[in-house]
Amino acid sequence: MQKERAWVSMSRNQAWLLSLFLTGTGLLGCVYSGADTHPAPQQVEQISAQSSEIAPETKQASTPESKRAFLLAQQANELVSHKDYAGALGKLDAAIAMRGNVPEYSLMRCMLSERVSSQPQLECYASVVRTFEAGGTRCESNLNCVVAASMASLPEAQAYRRHYLEAPRSAADQEITDIVLKGFTREKYLHSILP
Repeated sequence: MQKERAWVSMSRNQAWLLSLFLTGTGLLGCVYSGADTHPAPQQVEQISAQSSEIAPETKQASTPESKRAFLLAQQANELVSHKDYAGALGKLDAAIAMRGNVPEYSLMRCMLSERVSSQPQLECYASVVRTFEAGGTRCESNLNCVVAASMASLPEAQAYRRHYLEAPRSAADQEITDIVLKGFTREKYLHSILP
C-alpha cells in the first residue's frame, strides 16, 4: 500500500511537471505569459495539474520556429519517459535555441543537465529564477519559479515556498503544491521527476 501511494504521488508529480512544461511552451493555459506582471499579494498563478488537460486541441505557437521547437520539446518529453536524459537534453537545447529562453524549458534543461552530469546545477536554476523575474513574474507567486529557486538553493527559497504554500488555491492545486513543496529536498524532487 505504501509503495502504491508513493507511486501515485510520483505519477501526479510527473504529470504536474509535464503540464507545467507544456504550459511554459504555450500549449496549455497561461502559467507564464509575461503579461501578468504583478499579481496581488497572496494570489498565486494557476497551475495545470491534471494530465487530462493535455489535449489535442491545445494551442500551438504560430511561427514555423515555434512549431519546430514544440515538436522538439515533445520529442524531449518522450525521451524523458524512456529515461534517455542525454537525448532529451539535446532535443531541449535545440528547442531553446529556436524558441528562446522560455523559463519552463530552461528549468527542465537544468534538471536534465543535473541528471546527465550528476552535478548540482545551482547557477542554471538561479538563471531560471532571473528569467522569470526579468519577465515580471513575482517568484513567490509562481510554482515553477519557487521550484527553480529551491533547486538553486537560493537564500529566499524557503520564504518563497512558505508564501506559496500559504496562498489560497483550489483543492486540486493544493494537493499538487503539497506534494511538490512540503518537505522539499533537491534530491527527492529531482529523482521524482527524473527517476
